Amino acid sequence: MSFIRKISARQLSVLALVIWCCALALPCLVTYSTEDYLIGLAILLMGWFSLLMGNFAWLANIFFFYCIKRLFSKKVPTNAAVITVLLSLDTFRITRYLANGVGSYATIYGYGLGVVFWFLSICLMFVAVGVQQSENNKPLQKNTRGIKKTFSGFLCLGLCLLFIMIGTTIYFAVHDRLIANPEEKQRLSHVAFKRGKVCSARITVPQPIQNISGPIKLVLGENLTMARYPFAQIKDLLSYGIQSIRVDGRDFTYDANSPSGGLVSVPSVGKAAAFLYVTERPKDGITVRLVEAETRRTVFEQTWKNVNDGSGTYCPDYDTFSRADEQPRLILTQALGLDGIQNTAQQKQENKYSEIEGVIVKRTQGMPIGRLENNIHCPDDIGWGRIPYDSKIDTDGNPFQVRDKAYYLGRSYDGIQRAVCEGEFVYIYQVYEKPYKEGQYIFNIHKRSLGDFKQMWQRRMTVSNISPAIHEIDLIIQSINSTADGAMLELIDANSGEMMQVQVPIHD
Repeated sequence: MSFIRKISARQLSVLALVIWCCALALPCLVTYSTEDYLIGLAILLMGWFSLLMGNFAWLANIFFFYCIKRLFSKKVPTNAAVITVLLSLDTFRITRYLANGVGSYATIYGYGLGVVFWFLSICLMFVAVGVQQSENNKPLQKNTRGIKKTFSGFLCLGLCLLFIMIGTTIYFAVHDRLIANPEEKQRLSHVAFKRGKVCSARITVPQPIQNISGPIKLVLGENLTMARYPFAQIKDLLSYGIQSIRVDGRDFTYDANSPSGGLVSVPSVGKAAAFLYVTERPKDGITVRLVEAETRRTVFEQTWKNVNDGSGTYCPDYDTFSRADEQPRLILTQALGLDGIQNTAQQKQENKYSEIEGVIVKRTQGMPIGRLENNIHCPDDIGWGRIPYDSKIDTDGNPFQVRDKAYYLGRSYDGIQRAVCEGEFVYIYQVYEKPYKEGQYIFNIHKRSLGDFKQMWQRRMTVSNISPAIHEIDLIIQSINSTADGAMLELIDANSGEMMQVQVPIHD
């Protein structure tokens, strides 16, 4: 107490003001990305928005300056000092802040040095109020014990707040870093301390399965949300180096160098090498269990607990689109003995369509089609929609079936996918109206062999002078026949029955 009495209230006020100004340039509220944060100046300028959300911590700055002004005038703003402290504590009720102007919010991960400096300045101001009381009432202290005791009590309260603030900051800063797992420690390096509980859970490297000789059977629970990534993404799982994934009686493989050029499934044959069980409960988290089929050994069972702070994060870290060194991909590849194996499911390069023009050479009037078909002249075991769509998994679009094989060509954003079968070949196409060009329609067509599903060619055909009354969903290719000048397409408007013969310069 004797040391405090050697410092004047004015000196403490100046020190508090300097520390408050330093907080303006330091990170205060830090998000989970640790690269996004708000410095003190941004909070000072925009923090009044928090009043609309029912948080009043920003008002502490107004009362702080009022107290400093009163202290410079040798006044004692006791009530304002108490209000400042109480308002500042409302900071810990803030869980998120508005990240941009379109209503997107960022969840607060922790508090930077700016928050520590801000609280330190408020505590020093509170102590300065106590010192100012003592300075203003020194003449009374000789004759009035009660007044002396009251002023010493207010000063002691300020010192207690100061020591509690410093001690609490040091405790959490040290304690959090001692118990945190490696990923959490990396995030903590950007903050003074975390807002919530620190994640200390660590993932144990499992004893891998030796000599996998069959598919991995995937068993997915109901109502998966975050766990769909990556466990419902068949392409992603195969890209880890897994040779085959079994789901609901079909075995999926991926070979970018095959004639089909990607993801393929066939009816299941033989026994599975392992079972991968994935369940998710929103409040609890994601649980993944890998069981070796032959020995029934649980290779690993790992739970990622939901932090439940609105950030969508888990403990330990769970990355929906994980790299080779991130979870859950890392534990899965380690358990399957796939460390260092190159991806077998490389993304195929997008082939550009060659541009061609189609010319309408003849128009006739036919009968409207009562029912639209997506497969023209195709047998029952060839075409779109032959295999029911499974919403549990993501296969990057519906498959095109050729007998027992299903080929996944990717999602179409250019209209409904349809097919025309002609002998040993199939023409797969989508049609859409060209934007801002009335009467012009675009046909994306590619020809494939039904034997190995190898792509022969692909073209983007533009056809003009089509009636604007025709809707793209009703425009169907009825047949494609080779001619000396290329090919002749027969189009029909399913709604009106209008038929058009279109000459196109397509040569095999």
